[in-house]
Amino acid sequence: MNRSKQQQPPSHGNGASATPDGVASSESINARLQNPGAVAVLAFRRDLPRLLEQHSRQWVAYCGDRQMGFAATKTKLYQQLLGNGLAGNEFEIFYVAPEMPDPVEINWPSIG
Repeated sequence: MNRSKQQQPPSHGNGASATPDGVASSESINARLQNPGAVAVLAFRRDLPRLLEQHSRQWVAYCGDRQMGFAATKTKLYQQLLGNGLAGNEFEIFYVAPEMPDPVEINWPSIG
């Protein structure tokens, strides 16, 4: 796979900072290239509502902010991606299920 396609500037609306003319800043591009896993997490969270409607309880892979495929099992998805020539460090895999809410701390008054 051509790595240059994976390193396109982030599109507007994916959390990347952009200059007023809509061109991604060099800082946001550098951050993305240094941590594509973080970009994958943001893309997954951005897409989760639609994924829950269309691919609930499936596995999805992202390479940066690009969806790379879906499968019923994580193993099948790995096999599919590796069979297409991707290295294991070029993608992130997520399970499509509702996210757990952040824990809430309750300060109960002490009795006694």
